[in-house]
Amino acid sequence: MLTSSDRSVLLDRLAAGAGKISAAWRDLPPAARAWRPGPAAWSAHEILCHCADAEANSYARIRFLVAEAEPVIRAFDESRWAQAVDYHALPAETALSVVEALRAHTDTLVRRLSETAWEQVGTHTETGPYTAEQWLHINVEHLEAHAAQIESNQNQWWAAGAPASSASAPALVQPERSAHDRSAYIEQYAAGAARLRAAWASVPPEARHWRPAPGEWSAHEVVCHTADSETNAYTRIRFLVAQDDPVLQAYHQEHWASALDYPALSAESAMAAVEAVRGHTAAFIRRLPEVAWRRAGTHSESGPYSGDDWLRIYSVHLDDHARQIEENVASFRREHS
Repeated sequence: MLTSSDRSVLLDRLAAGAGKISAAWRDLPPAARAWRPGPAAWSAHEILCHCADAEANSYARIRFLVAEAEPVIRAFDESRWAQAVDYHALPAETALSVVEALRAHTDTLVRRLSETAWEQVGTHTETGPYTAEQWLHINVEHLEAHAAQIESNQNQWWAAGAPASSASAPALVQPERSAHDRSAYIEQYAAGAARLRAAWASVPPEARHWRPAPGEWSAHEVVCHTADSETNAYTRIRFLVAQDDPVLQAYHQEHWASALDYPALSAESAMAAVEAVRGHTAAFIRRLPEVAWRRAGTHSESGPYSGDDWLRIYSVHLDDHARQIEENVASFRREHS
């Protein structure tokens, strides 16, 4: 068990990790970003996209550990995730935004955790018992190691004579005729974060923590919920596309709101998380071929669950919560008029 002093040191390193990745990436000459130091090695661009995927899983894992009883921590196959949609086809800048935003919002959570929360234990599907403190050690080291890997790539690139990269983004997949009816859903999904941002901006400061009735969420809590639900959505579509017969782990949103103490978290960092995961996932789903949408897994509570199910649910998710926030504001104004 870590002392509070030792944990504080690790939490500071955790918070600094995104800055290390960002600095390593921005120090790279553009010509070096897609260059691979060996046939089986990742380019810096691929490392950054991997970090976004790993960070989304990390974000979900600590919340499952803190908010759920005996949670199952799902392993992900990083190699298959890298191949599901070629990482070079995805924007590096949206990947970096995911890393920065999720790490920042998680920092606001983990600095408030009690000693009891740090003792929580779940079961990792590959490695067995998995504690919150294990999570901390792993994730402190993860971005530091990949920042060093990017720096090493740059050193090797210079040593190789600064060669041109042979990697290039694959052409955007043109939807097949049967997929045309998805385009409206995809565009609605892509626009959802801006819709939520506008609704949140309309909330008077004095109304942000106001609840329309006992047991209902304030606008602040709605925003914090969307950060958690959208990051789970980020991992779900990738599990569906990249892995065979995945189990999509259910979570209990009311319990998360209470156990994670949404009123004490930052709504701004929550909103930034929503915008980041939506932006990177919009780029991801726009490149999915028809066969990917038909892939299916099993939701741990509701049963069979396909890529098309995911799209129907999440294309409207933020619109629904934007309306919820707008209704909260209308109720607040009626009550205080």
